[in-house]
Amino acid sequence: IDSIMFHHIGYAVRNNKISKDAFRTLGVNFFHTSDDVGRNLHFDFGEISGTIIELVSPLNDGKKCDVTNIVNKQPCTPYHVCFETEDIENTVAFLKGKRFRPMMNIEISDVYGYKAKGVFMYSKAIGLIEVIEKSEKYE
Repeated sequence: IDSIMFHHIGYAVRNNKISKDAFRTLGVNFFHTSDDVGRNLHFDFGEISGTIIELVSPLNDGKKCDVTNIVNKQPCTPYHVCFETEDIENTVAFLKGKRFRPMMNIEISDVYGYKAKGVFMYSKAIGLIEVIEKSEKYE
């Protein structure tokens, strides 16, 4: 599909403060932080050499969230790659035809620093991906 481009890599971390410090040591510049209280998730977006890294951690350690099982097995690890597209509905339909399975309905989220439609999909060949629709840039 012509309109799909790499957007970021999602990195599940148990302790975002420790992980941010380590990534800063490597030259990552963090530019946006967001919380999703309903999903119990904290997000830190950083950039290095034109590549965006999204640190995802539990907001409240005592409560389960989407990354709880991941960080309980390994305290920090990449777990998804995100792609950006001009038309999310057509991209999702295309990917379904290529054996990618939606893990949820397309939803609107503002964790990126702007509102964007997004969906997580799974492929046995490459694992979990996120697809977001191109929108305005970070505030």
